[in-house]
Parts: sequence; C-alpha cells; structure tokens
Amino acid sequence: MTSTPEGRTAFVCADARNPLSVLADALPAGSHLTISHATADFDPDSGSKAARAAASGGIDYHNRTLAEVERYFDGLVLEEPGVVPMLEWRPGIRHPRPRSVYYWVGMDRKPLRWPP
Repeated sequence: MTSTPEGRTAFVCADARNPLSVLADALPAGSHLTISHATADFDPDSGSKAARAAASGGIDYHNRTLAEVERYFDGLVLEEPGVVPMLEWRPGIRHPRPRSVYYWVGMDRKPLRWPP
C-alpha cells in the first residue's frame, strides 16, 4: 500500500491475538482505527470455500464470528454504526444485499485517557 503527503495509509496483515491493544498503544489519543474481517457468519459454505482456496495458495485465512470481531474493539470507543456487515457500515446508505460481502467492519476511536 502507498501513502500520499496528505495522509498515511498503513496495512497490517497478521493474525494477531490482540491487535487493537497493540496498535492503540502506538496511536495518539483521539485517533481512529478501522478493521474489516472475513466471516462465514453470512454463508458458512462460501466461508469454508474461501478458507480452503486461500490455504491451497499458502495464505493464512481466518473467518471470525461477529462476537470474535467485536472483542477486538474492547477498551476503545466504537463509532456508529458499530460492527456491521461491510456494506452497512456507511451510515445513511442502504444496500439491497448487505450480507453479500462476507466481512464485518468497525471503526473505533482511541480514548483521550489511555489505557482505559
């Protein structure tokens, strides 16, 4: 991924056990962090196929449930609309098939007092 002088983009590819606390420690207070994560919650068969296809290419791929993804946000301020299907994340926009993309998405804000 690349950045521009106007802003920075960072991409973390890992299966961290507690990724937000690690990342949040490095962020200034008030910063936002967005996470998207694959899930089989919407279609278990498709989720299994995706995991098998990734594994056949040597890629670690882990579907997570809503509860598992929500735990990543513990201790941080979860922004509205919370952890939702990717196509429902943008407030005010309704998608006719919000669960047609198999990802959970959430954005949080690091509190001004850290650690919480």
